[in-house]
Parts: sequence; C-alpha cells; structure tokens
Amino acid sequence: MASQTQGIQQLLAAEKKAADKVTEARK
Repeated sequence: MASQTQGIQQLLAAEKKAADKVTEARK
C-alpha cells in the first residue's frame, strides 16, 4: 500500500509540473 501511495504522489507531482509548464507556455 505504501508503494501505491508513493506512486500516486509521484503522479500528482508530475501532473503539477506539467500544469506549471503549460501555464508558463501560455504566458
């Protein structure tokens, strides 16, 4: 279960990073 949570955390972090990149590109 812990590894699953870690995977989700990484997924969320990657998603946030991607969203930031999109926001930057939109400027």
